[in-house]
Amino acid sequence: MKTVSICLFLFFSITIVSAQSYQAMTENEATNYENLKASYNAKKIRTRKTQDVYDIKMTIKNSGTDLIKFKNNIGEVEYDFSEYWLAEINFENATGSNLTIMEGHVNAKEFKQRVTYKCGSDDDEIEQSKSMIVGYGLRHGQSVNSTYRIRVPVGDQPVVEIQFVNYD
Repeated sequence: MKTVSICLFLFFSITIVSAQSYQAMTENEATNYENLKASYNAKKIRTRKTQDVYDIKMTIKNSGTDLIKFKNNIGEVEYDFSEYWLAEINFENATGSNLTIMEGHVNAKEFKQRVTYKCGSDDDEIEQSKSMIVGYGLRHGQSVNSTYRIRVPVGDQPVVEIQFVNYD
């Protein structure tokens, strides 16, 4: 029984790790993950000494149902948005010089809704409403874009890898 449990644990661990690995992308071709389609376009800006500078425009489109991840505490300030990322991007051959990046992430869109709240004392309580961010996500048919500036060695094309996160 103990051996079976260990084997099942290893099987599921390997399955989870492989499901979350980076996938190589080809420019202007969609990479699919469930109902999300990601693609990128690389535009060469200039050549500087030993490096080519590229702007990478990453697009992720939702062709399935709405993907909304609601916040736990509406109205509180959040400092870590990694919970709401759609994907992490790795630029495999980027040099990272001159403050350009080697990796990035694609954020989901803000999901706002009108929220009512009460303010004032018990005797003079007033009910008001305000449009607030209640979560992050991507509705059916929506797309989100992110642009990155990277540097690669002269003559190299950008090597882009993607890992979808948080929406499985």
